[in-house]
Amino acid sequence: MLLKKSSLKFLSGLACSVLAVSLVASAQADVKRVNSKESIKACKAHLLQQNTQDVKVKFKNKSATQVDNNSYKHWLNAVKTNADGRESLKVLCETTRAGKVVTLDVQSGSWKF
Repeated sequence: MLLKKSSLKFLSGLACSVLAVSLVASAQADVKRVNSKESIKACKAHLLQQNTQDVKVKFKNKSATQVDNNSYKHWLNAVKTNADGRESLKVLCETTRAGKVVTLDVQSGSWKF
């Protein structure tokens, strides 16, 4: 069965439209993703929001990150200072690839990298 030239043009145009829509949709899906540095910033901001103003938290530069398809997992070291003194903190934080904090576990001590 042979198709008319106008039918071929229509099908070709339809295929191009479908391809363009799928490319735009995938680009928009990628826009919602953050990189690991932005994910770490979200973890730090979440921890700082949980503390009062008289508590200061300073993060160490060295950290570890695990990247999965749907999440980031970060191991961070910090020092908390307040009127009672200083305390080392080890922080385990998991975020979605969009940067939303899912879990934040804070304990005394520090991670060894």
